[in-house]
Amino acid sequence: ADEEKKARYVDESNEMGITVKVPDINRSGVDFTPYADKKEILYGLSSIKGISEASVAPILAARPFSSVEDAISRLPKKQFNKKVGLACIRSGAMDRFDSNRHNLINAFYDARKDKDERLLAEDFNRVVKMKYERDTLGMSLSSKSYMSRIKEGATVNKEMTVKSISTKVDKRGGTMAFMTLEF
Repeated sequence: ADEEKKARYVDESNEMGITVKVPDINRSGVDFTPYADKKEILYGLSSIKGISEASVAPILAARPFSSVEDAISRLPKKQFNKKVGLACIRSGAMDRFDSNRHNLINAFYDARKDKDERLLAEDFNRVVKMKYERDTLGMSLSSKSYMSRIKEGATVNKEMTVKSISTKVDKRGGTMAFMTLEF
């Protein structure tokens, strides 16, 4: 329900000409941070899934950061642990250091000397970015899916693969079908 409210507020803001952007580790506040002069609102750091307010306080106190490595070296490991660091990266809060979030994740693992498998930079794309944002923010802010841009009643002529189909029976006994498509 909370995610639905946030999505509704984001849509309303966009309709008013105010852009809601992914969080920024150097500029976002605890909660959503408005910048009236730029007609934008930055997603709040404590609203990122996997980040508590206890983790946000040291981030706010130690910034600005110049890199992922700088954040790791200056923040307490307890508050800026693996879960928090990866949530920051996947949400877009560290995009200022590199727009390729796989490079940032690899840099994070390297700085921590983690044994996790490294990600290929070339595997990072718009679809992965949208998934990371949906996982950490509850919605994609930096990009909208193709399907969300289709107007009601429009004809779509695009080849897609059906990934799954499920059916449900409504209150009146009618059958509804739901498809997951990939293109």
